Amino acid sequence: MKLSEMSNAPRANKINKVVESRFGFKIDYDNLTFPKAYSLATGLTEGLEAVKRTHGVHTAEKNPKYMEMLMVRESLHRWMVENRQQLITESEMA
Repeated sequence: MKLSEMSNAPRANKINKVVESRFGFKIDYDNLTFPKAYSLATGLTEGLEAVKRTHGVHTAEKNPKYMEMLMVRESLHRWMVENRQQLITESEMA
C-alpha cells in the first residue's frame, strides 16, 4: 500500500467552502456540466502552467491568484471524479 492511498482526499464541496471563505466565491455544482467543468479545468491548467514558465515560479505559492486557480482546479477535478459514475450511468441510459 502506498502512503498516497491512505490519505482521505477532501470532497469537492469541502474545497468549495474553503474557496468561498478565502476568495469570496464558490462554484455552483448544481448547474455545472461535465463539458463546462472540463473546459474550466483546462483553462485553469493553462493559467497555472503559464505561471510556472515565468520567473516568479519560485514564489507562486505566495501569489493569491495562483493559489485561487490551483484550488478551483482541484475542486473541479474532485467534482468530476465524484460524479464520474453518474455520467457513465446517464450515458448507458441514453
